[in-house]
Amino acid sequence: MSSQIRVGLVDGDLEMRAGRRMMLDATRETTVVFEENSVATVLEKFDDYLIDVLVVDQRLRSMSGTDLIAALTRIKLKTGNLTKLLLTAPYGSKKLTISALQAGASAVITQDEPSKSLVERIKRLHAGESQFSIEYMREALMELKQPTRQDHAFEAFLESLLPDTRQILQLVIHGQTIQSVAKEKDIAAYRARKVVETALDQLQICTLEQLQLRYLNLELNT
Repeated sequence: MSSQIRVGLVDGDLEMRAGRRMMLDATRETTVVFEENSVATVLEKFDDYLIDVLVVDQRLRSMSGTDLIAALTRIKLKTGNLTKLLLTAPYGSKKLTISALQAGASAVITQDEPSKSLVERIKRLHAGESQFSIEYMREALMELKQPTRQDHAFEAFLESLLPDTRQILQLVIHGQTIQSVAKEKDIAAYRARKVVETALDQLQICTLEQLQLRYLNLELNT
Protein backbone atom coordinates (compact mmCIF):
# COMPACT_ATOMS: atom_id res chain seq x y z
CA MET A 1 0.00 0.00 0.00
CA SER A 2 1.33 3.43 -0.94
CA SER A 3 2.13 5.77 1.92
CA GLN A 4 1.93 8.84 -0.30
CA ILE A 5 -0.50 11.61 0.58
CA ARG A 6 -3.21 11.76 -2.08
CA VAL A 7 -3.81 15.36 -3.12
CA GLY A 8 -6.55 16.99 -5.18
CA LEU A 9 -6.24 20.37 -6.92
CA VAL A 10 -9.12 22.72 -7.69
CA ASP A 11 -7.95 25.81 -9.57
CA GLY A 12 -9.21 27.72 -12.60
CA ASP A 13 -5.67 28.79 -13.54
CA LEU A 14 -4.29 26.01 -15.75
CA GLU A 15 -0.66 27.12 -15.42
CA MET A 16 -0.89 27.42 -11.64
CA ARG A 17 -2.51 24.00 -11.38
CA ALA A 18 0.08 22.41 -13.66
CA GLY A 19 2.93 23.93 -11.64
CA ARG A 20 1.52 22.66 -8.37
CA ARG A 21 0.90 19.22 -9.85
CA MET A 22 4.51 18.97 -11.05
CA MET A 23 5.84 20.06 -7.67
CA LEU A 24 3.63 17.69 -5.71
CA ASP A 25 4.26 14.72 -7.99
CA ALA A 26 8.00 15.36 -7.72
CA THR A 27 7.81 15.14 -3.94
CA ARG A 28 8.18 11.65 -2.49
CA GLU A 29 5.44 12.12 0.10
CA THR A 30 2.66 13.43 -2.18
CA THR A 31 0.89 12.48 -5.38
CA VAL A 32 -1.90 14.28 -7.27
CA VAL A 33 -4.91 12.03 -7.81
CA PHE A 34 -7.51 14.62 -8.83
CA GLU A 35 -7.50 18.03 -10.51
CA GLU A 36 -10.37 20.13 -11.78
CA ASN A 37 -11.42 23.69 -12.60
CA SER A 38 -15.20 23.16 -12.70
CA VAL A 39 -17.03 23.67 -9.41
CA ALA A 40 -19.94 21.53 -10.60
CA THR A 41 -17.61 18.63 -11.41
CA VAL A 42 -15.84 18.91 -8.07
CA LEU A 43 -19.14 18.76 -6.19
CA GLU A 44 -20.27 15.80 -8.30
CA LYS A 45 -17.05 13.77 -8.04
CA PHE A 46 -15.76 14.75 -4.59
CA ASP A 47 -16.78 11.46 -3.01
CA ASP A 48 -15.63 9.35 -5.96
CA TYR A 49 -11.93 9.88 -5.25
CA LEU A 50 -9.81 8.90 -2.26
CA ILE A 51 -8.28 12.30 -1.48
CA ASP A 52 -6.37 13.02 1.71
CA VAL A 53 -6.00 16.77 1.15
CA LEU A 54 -7.94 18.88 -1.37
CA VAL A 55 -6.29 22.17 -2.33
CA VAL A 56 -8.93 24.73 -3.34
CA ASP A 57 -8.04 28.11 -4.85
CA GLN A 58 -10.07 31.12 -3.75
CA ARG A 59 -10.43 32.45 -7.33
CA LEU A 60 -12.87 30.12 -9.07
CA ARG A 61 -15.23 31.06 -11.87
CA SER A 62 -18.70 30.32 -10.49
CA MET A 63 -18.10 30.72 -6.75
CA SER A 64 -15.32 31.57 -4.33
CA GLY A 65 -13.06 28.88 -2.96
CA THR A 66 -14.45 29.59 0.50
CA ASP A 67 -18.01 28.95 -0.70
CA LEU A 68 -16.90 25.74 -2.39
CA ILE A 69 -15.25 24.59 0.83
CA ALA A 70 -18.52 25.27 2.68
CA ALA A 71 -20.40 23.16 0.10
CA LEU A 72 -17.82 20.35 0.34
CA THR A 73 -18.08 20.44 4.12
CA ARG A 74 -21.83 19.84 3.85
CA ILE A 75 -21.05 16.79 1.70
CA LYS A 76 -18.52 15.59 4.28
CA LEU A 77 -21.14 15.80 7.01
CA LYS A 78 -23.53 13.64 4.97
CA THR A 79 -21.06 11.03 3.78
CA GLY A 80 -18.36 10.88 6.45
CA ASN A 81 -15.69 11.92 3.94
CA LEU A 82 -12.42 12.64 5.82
CA THR A 83 -10.67 14.77 3.18
CA LYS A 84 -8.84 17.77 4.68
CA LEU A 85 -9.53 21.07 2.90
CA LEU A 86 -6.83 23.69 2.26
CA LEU A 87 -7.54 27.11 0.75
CA THR A 88 -5.01 28.93 -1.45
CA ALA A 89 -5.33 32.65 -2.13
CA PRO A 90 -3.35 35.41 -3.90
CA TYR A 91 -3.05 37.34 -0.64
CA GLY A 92 -3.73 36.75 3.02
CA SER A 93 -6.05 38.50 5.44
CA LYS A 94 -7.47 37.62 8.84
CA LYS A 95 -10.99 38.05 7.46
CA LEU A 96 -10.37 35.52 4.69
CA THR A 97 -8.65 33.12 7.09
CA ILE A 98 -11.50 33.17 9.60
CA SER A 99 -14.09 32.82 6.82
CA ALA A 100 -12.22 29.82 5.41
CA LEU A 101 -11.92 28.15 8.81
CA GLN A 102 -15.60 28.74 9.54
CA ALA A 103 -16.44 27.17 6.17
CA GLY A 104 -14.48 24.00 6.97
CA ALA A 105 -10.92 24.60 5.77
CA SER A 106 -8.12 23.48 8.07
CA ALA A 107 -5.36 25.61 6.51
CA VAL A 108 -4.82 28.66 4.33
CA ILE A 109 -1.78 29.44 2.22
CA THR A 110 -1.00 32.48 0.06
CA GLN A 111 0.87 32.73 -3.20
CA ASP A 112 3.61 34.91 -1.71
CA GLU A 113 4.74 32.04 0.50
CA PRO A 114 7.56 29.80 -0.80
CA SER A 115 6.34 27.00 -3.05
CA LYS A 116 7.66 24.38 -0.66
CA SER A 117 5.27 25.75 1.98
CA LEU A 118 2.37 24.08 0.17
CA VAL A 119 4.00 20.67 0.50
CA GLU A 120 4.81 21.25 4.16
CA ARG A 121 1.28 22.45 4.89
CA ILE A 122 -0.20 19.38 3.19
CA LYS A 123 2.07 17.09 5.21
CA ARG A 124 1.12 18.83 8.47
CA LEU A 125 -2.60 18.62 7.66
CA HIS A 126 -2.31 14.93 6.85
CA ALA A 127 -0.50 14.38 10.16
CA GLY A 128 -3.35 16.07 12.02
CA GLU A 129 -1.41 19.19 13.01
CA SER A 130 -3.19 22.53 13.33
CA GLN A 131 -1.97 25.60 11.44
CA PHE A 132 -3.64 28.22 13.62
CA SER A 133 -3.63 28.49 17.39
CA ILE A 134 -6.74 29.40 19.34
CA GLU A 135 -4.88 32.55 20.43
CA TYR A 136 -4.56 33.61 16.79
CA MET A 137 -8.25 32.96 16.21
CA ARG A 138 -9.28 34.90 19.31
CA GLU A 139 -7.14 37.89 18.34
CA ALA A 140 -8.44 37.79 14.77
CA LEU A 141 -12.07 37.70 15.89
CA MET A 142 -11.51 40.57 18.30
CA GLU A 143 -9.66 42.61 15.67
CA LEU A 144 -12.32 41.98 13.03
CA LYS A 145 -15.04 42.83 15.57
CA GLN A 146 -17.37 40.35 13.93
CA PRO A 147 -20.78 40.38 15.58
CA THR A 148 -21.26 37.39 17.85
CA ARG A 149 -24.55 35.57 18.19
CA GLN A 150 -26.12 33.23 20.66
CA ASP A 151 -25.14 29.61 20.01
CA HIS A 152 -27.77 27.76 22.01
CA ALA A 153 -26.85 24.38 20.51
CA PHE A 154 -23.23 24.69 21.61
CA GLU A 155 -24.20 25.97 25.06
CA ALA A 156 -26.61 23.08 25.54
CA PHE A 157 -24.01 20.57 24.38
CA LEU A 158 -21.38 21.84 26.83
CA GLU A 159 -23.91 21.80 29.67
CA SER A 160 -24.82 18.19 28.84
CA LEU A 161 -21.24 16.97 29.38
CA LEU A 162 -19.95 15.52 32.60
CA PRO A 163 -17.28 17.75 34.19
CA ASP A 164 -14.38 15.43 33.28
CA THR A 165 -15.59 15.12 29.70
CA ARG A 166 -16.03 18.87 29.38
CA GLN A 167 -12.49 19.42 30.66
CA ILE A 168 -11.06 16.97 28.12
CA LEU A 169 -12.85 18.82 25.32
CA GLN A 170 -11.71 22.22 26.57
CA LEU A 171 -8.08 21.09 26.78
CA VAL A 172 -8.17 19.99 23.12
CA ILE A 173 -9.96 23.18 22.09
CA HIS A 174 -7.20 25.21 23.76
CA GLY A 175 -4.53 23.48 21.71
CA GLN A 176 -3.38 20.38 23.54
CA THR A 177 -2.92 17.21 21.51
CA ILE A 178 -4.99 14.11 22.08
CA GLN A 179 -1.86 12.37 23.40
CA SER A 180 -1.01 15.11 25.89
CA VAL A 181 -4.61 15.28 27.13
CA ALA A 182 -4.72 11.51 27.56
CA LYS A 183 -1.50 11.61 29.57
CA GLU A 184 -2.67 14.52 31.73
CA LYS A 185 -6.05 12.88 32.45
CA ASP A 186 -4.55 9.36 32.72
CA ILE A 187 -6.89 7.88 30.13
CA ALA A 188 -6.47 6.02 26.86
CA ALA A 189 -5.95 8.26 23.83
CA TYR A 190 -8.96 6.76 22.07
CA ARG A 191 -11.21 8.02 24.88
CA ALA A 192 -9.99 11.59 24.47
CA ARG A 193 -10.34 11.30 20.69
CA LYS A 194 -13.89 9.98 21.10
CA VAL A 195 -14.86 13.06 23.12
CA VAL A 196 -13.79 15.32 20.25
CA GLU A 197 -15.40 13.14 17.59
CA THR A 198 -18.68 13.13 19.54
CA ALA A 199 -18.59 16.94 19.79
CA LEU A 200 -18.06 17.31 16.04
CA ASP A 201 -20.83 14.84 15.28
CA GLN A 202 -23.41 16.36 17.62
CA LEU A 203 -22.62 19.93 16.57
CA GLN A 204 -22.64 18.94 12.88
CA ILE A 205 -19.18 20.33 12.09
CA CYS A 206 -16.11 18.70 10.58
CA THR A 207 -12.97 20.32 11.96
CA LEU A 208 -11.31 21.22 15.22
CA GLU A 209 -11.02 24.77 13.90
CA GLN A 210 -14.79 25.04 13.52
CA LEU A 211 -15.16 23.75 17.08
CA GLN A 212 -12.64 26.31 18.35
CA LEU A 213 -14.43 29.16 16.59
CA ARG A 214 -17.78 28.07 18.05
CA TYR A 215 -16.15 28.04 21.50
CA LEU A 216 -14.62 31.48 20.97
CA ASN A 217 -17.94 32.85 19.76
CA LEU A 218 -19.47 31.68 23.03
CA GLU A 219 -16.57 33.10 25.03
CA LEU A 220 -16.74 36.53 23.37
CA ASN A 221 -20.51 36.60 23.69
CA THR A 222 -20.43 36.31 27.48
